[in-house]
Amino acid sequence: MNIADFAKYPTPEEWDSIIEKKRESWNKIKLNEKKQKKYNILDLSQIDQMELDFWINEFNDRAFALANNYVMLRSYYDQGIPDDPYYESPGPKGESVRYFPLFTDEKHYVLHFWFGFYTESFYTRYSAIIDTVYHIINAKYKFGISPGTGFIKKVLNKLKTVDEELYVYLNDLQNNQVFKKFKKLRNDIAHNFSPSQVSSGIKREQKEDGSLVISLGIGDYTTTKEFVDNIDESIDLLADIVEKIRTKIV
Repeated sequence: MNIADFAKYPTPEEWDSIIEKKRESWNKIKLNEKKQKKYNILDLSQIDQMELDFWINEFNDRAFALANNYVMLRSYYDQGIPDDPYYESPGPKGESVRYFPLFTDEKHYVLHFWFGFYTESFYTRYSAIIDTVYHIINAKYKFGISPGTGFIKKVLNKLKTVDEELYVYLNDLQNNQVFKKFKKLRNDIAHNFSPSQVSSGIKREQKEDGSLVISLGIGDYTTTKEFVDNIDESIDLLADIVEKIRTKIV
């Protein structure tokens, strides 16, 4: 079976049904754009507003793309991916471990592939939207901080001096359990072994005496349900973030 056999877009009715699952939050994840978008580039007094307006437009474009990404990953998830439990040990033929014992059809592997494909994209897009929030704040308050290493931290430090309430809220996101799990999954997707795939199960531990202990066990894996639960909660969190900044940037 070719993976392209199941690479399809949902019907308009399916699309609406999936969006409806998080309709309330999606409706909040949009910032008001100014209807008048003509600027006099020779008038320096308009430069700051122009930059802010462009960042707000960028946020809305990214939010729209994120919603479409969500529809795609949910469309594959909703078809049924039986990955829990993701292993059995011992296996039916004497194997020490058998992964995905409930994948009884090639279709399950294909659905799992496409779900992972769009899930990894979702986490990348979501991170970009969070970054955009700080660019909006930077433009709104005219901090003039250039993008680069430590950008978010620099924006927060400046924000603390002009809007402590918003600073406390954004700074406390690091302690939010949904956001912490999101960051862990996103970091593993980008920099480590993808949690949407079963790892080798090889563990290395450096002892205090300098010796290295290597062990082999069941590979790590994050189920599709765990991903969807975190994604749904992250969408609600993003809606809350947007509600917090909405009145600050008008």
